[in-house]
Amino acid sequence: WLETMLGAICDPKQWATVSADEIADEGYPVFGANGQIGWLESYNHEFPTIAVGCRGVCGSVHLTPPKSYITGNAMALDDLDTKRVSVAFLFHYLSFFGFRSIVSGTAQPQITGKAIKGYSIRLPSLGEQEMIGGILDAADLQIAHFRRQVEKLKSEKRALMQQLLTGKRRVSV
Repeated sequence: WLETMLGAICDPKQWATVSADEIADEGYPVFGANGQIGWLESYNHEFPTIAVGCRGVCGSVHLTPPKSYITGNAMALDDLDTKRVSVAFLFHYLSFFGFRSIVSGTAQPQITGKAIKGYSIRLPSLGEQEMIGGILDAADLQIAHFRRQVEKLKSEKRALMQQLLTGKRRVSV
């Protein structure tokens, strides 16, 4: 695998931060340091983009859906060189390895643009990246499916508890 720096394959950028008053209940998804924080009437990223938390919650990695807004509390990895790197592979790679080594500050942790541009990563061939990204995306889909099943079972259990523990349903013994 070839070693390169993030700044060589993308242009990390912080966009304008939006105020809480601008956040809406519908529209385009808005991403901050912690992930999606609401909705907005406009977007600043047409295509799925990796967002890295760079203020407060430093190093959290999110892959936005198309037509999303990424605020200044996250670093958008813009203009990804898709001839050299797969967005799915890079998302999983960065999620796995993290950014602890480049977080600075103690009272207010942060990741600077300079630090993220100099962050070293290792890339296999584009074909291998696409294969790895596809396998890990499929695993994420399975995990999401099982989480939905667990939530459904928990809901059913709560309903049963409501019936059985309040005396509203007789149990045969």
